[in-house]
Amino acid sequence: MTAKNFDVTPHIARLQGKLKSAGDLSAVQKQLEVQKQNKTAEAQAAAYDTYNDASGTLDALMGLLGKGTTEANILQSIRSKVRQHNDANPPAPAAAAKL
Repeated sequence: MTAKNFDVTPHIARLQGKLKSAGDLSAVQKQLEVQKQNKTAEAQAAAYDTYNDASGTLDALMGLLGKGTTEANILQSIRSKVRQHNDANPPAPAAAAKL
């Protein structure tokens, strides 16, 4: 390139700077991706905890009203509708087996 009067030095420096910038941004993006996954897991855990608490409360109310009563059946129907899952609201993950 020198024979053609083309100085590669500024081009190498510019490209090295851009390569470093791209690498730095990639690392930041990966960190944010991990943070997103962690926050998603936390949000799901909070939702499952809330559901379990509400379900327990409904169970207690059904017990007080008397199993099989119309009122208890209505509460059971409500709980069943809340419990239904779809792609946006997957079921709670199974607890890890304890050794």
